Amino acid sequence: MIVILTSSAKHNPCKKFFVLLVNLSQSNATVLINGESGSGKELVANAIHKNSNRKDKAFIAINTAAIPKIFLEAELFGYEKGAFTGANQRKLEIRAGTRRHVVS
Repeated sequence: MIVILTSSAKHNPCKKFFVLLVNLSQSNATVLINGESGSGKELVANAIHKNSNRKDKAFIAINTAAIPKIFLEAELFGYEKGAFTGANQRKLEIRAGTRRHVVS
């Protein structure tokens, strides 16, 4: 990510935000992006992904608001057969070499 900032932007909140995006994209940290509908959460997740060392791998954005709270953990991390009613087979977490971006 290339960010050009003028000297007048020294203390600009945008500068801090872009620096944070660059730092996050270079780390292996888990990032939770939270905000109001339409605030650009998926754009931020995409920016982190496209500037990471995994940019050539798949990107999966997950709208957690669309998943009932009781199923969220199972959908993100998987489950074993018989773990709960209706778990008729083992389900692996959403991974397969991807970097998950949870957008809530």
